Amino acid sequence: MKWAKNTGESVEKLVAKWYSKTANAKSRAIGKPCMALMKLSTKNGEDVLADACEYANLHGLTTPSDIAIITARNDADGLDELPSVNVAHQNIRGADYFGGHHEA
Repeated sequence: MKWAKNTGESVEKLVAKWYSKTANAKSRAIGKPCMALMKLSTKNGEDVLADACEYANLHGLTTPSDIAIITARNDADGLDELPSVNVAHQNIRGADYFGGHHEA
């Protein structure tokens, strides 16, 4: 959390979201994604990572691979060219598909 706070508010917000989903702050489930963010920061710079995390927080993207894709696109085309996430499309099956008896 200290590294995330020093890197940027959006990075801190994303990491805090990860920590909120686990009871053990020293678990591998938290350590691996944090290490992935640190590598992205080293590779792309803290400013690029902070911008990517801000975009991810706004669009509900939470995995390190999501952040990596955003940072790659940020280098190539800028964040303005990134598509927004739209989960509601014809290939998504919902409760109606299963007769309403199962969770989607």
